[in-house]
Amino acid sequence: LVPKLYRHFVFSYLRKSGEKEAERPGALKEDSELTNLYRRRKKTRKARLAWLEANGYSKAVTSIFRRNEATSEDEYDAARGGYVVKAVTGRSPSLTQFVGWVDERRSKVVQPGRGKGKTVRSRQCVLCNLFTSFPGI
Repeated sequence: LVPKLYRHFVFSYLRKSGEKEAERPGALKEDSELTNLYRRRKKTRKARLAWLEANGYSKAVTSIFRRNEATSEDEYDAARGGYVVKAVTGRSPSLTQFVGWVDERRSKVVQPGRGKGKTVRSRQCVLCNLFTSFPGI
């Protein structure tokens, strides 16, 4: 029974993948890239939120950082060789600057995960080159 279930699962998955790729060439690669993008956004959001809460920011500020859409505006740009801050529709430029400021401060204290050999990535701010301290949002 178990081998039958396994074969059914594997071959139905492969069949669906094949149908998806035949219908839209490149769909599987695109889905994989989007999955990685959303996973990175979720990880970044959690790290920012943890840093804000650890530093005693109010609920009004931390509630802004509870959704991926609100804070993950940086995307990888191969031409520039790094992550570039993108404009988010409907967001105040001061919030974008604040997010950049938080990332800058967080990168100074947060070390890369143990055993991963990764460094904390830097962001190129296209929208603004000046990070200032904010009295409030």
